Amino acid sequence: MKVINYTAFRAKMKDTLDSVTKDGETVMVNRNEKETAVIISLDEYNGLMETLHLMKSPANKARLDAAIARDKKGLSEKHALIEP
Repeated sequence: MKVINYTAFRAKMKDTLDSVTKDGETVMVNRNEKETAVIISLDEYNGLMETLHLMKSPANKARLDAAIARDKKGLSEKHALIEP
């Protein structure tokens, strides 16, 4: 995670936003005596929102956690994709 101050962000906005969108960099922008802002790419934001949605339901979270645990124990199977 990259941390810059507001003045540096303004001076290098294009380069900073390019780094966020092209390289997946997360940038914290410190603002004098105001709350810090975080800049992430739209893809990263959408991924976070999807994760929040999937984890919102306790039953779905339990199923996902169980599936991850099975995979870590080597109990998963690979299957070919079904072609439409």
